[in-house]
Amino acid sequence: MGLFGKLLGAISTAKNVADKEHDRKEKKQAKAEAKAQANARDAARADRMEQYREYSRKREEIEAALPGNIKEILQTEFSRYELKENVPVTDIDPAQDFGGPISFVLKSGSKVVGAIMLVEPGKKHTKTVHGVELACKKVGAGFANFRTDFNNPDFPFSREHAVAYLKKQIK
Repeated sequence: MGLFGKLLGAISTAKNVADKEHDRKEKKQAKAEAKAQANARDAARADRMEQYREYSRKREEIEAALPGNIKEILQTEFSRYELKENVPVTDIDPAQDFGGPISFVLKSGSKVVGAIMLVEPGKKHTKTVHGVELACKKVGAGFANFRTDFNNPDFPFSREHAVAYLKKQIK
């Protein structure tokens, strides 16, 4: 091997060393970028979880306040009626064998004027609600229901909406 061969060998070795160093730097850079992306994803996930926890906390406060809000509306806007809470459907119609319990009942003497149910999400069309609605129709009483999740932090409880709805349903 002559001088030319040795020179090519040295150049080849130097190129291999440079290629390996370049590959090592690329891998290190790719690893750093992947770690930065993972950290960004983790930070975004943590931010979304914090937003969800805050949303859930507000929603729980709103849902916890709903019965009190409805009760307050019934006591002020329908004060001429007697207000009963957690009433069995048989108090409206003794023959009704399914339905209830009813969150609120408005009475004028012994006559039931209206029934208001606070209904969990997805339960609007269950036998429980349907039975109360049938009993109200049978005795000529108004019926209103409120989903306990109709309130959410993006659309807060509207007293005006609730009053209008109740006045429309309970005459």
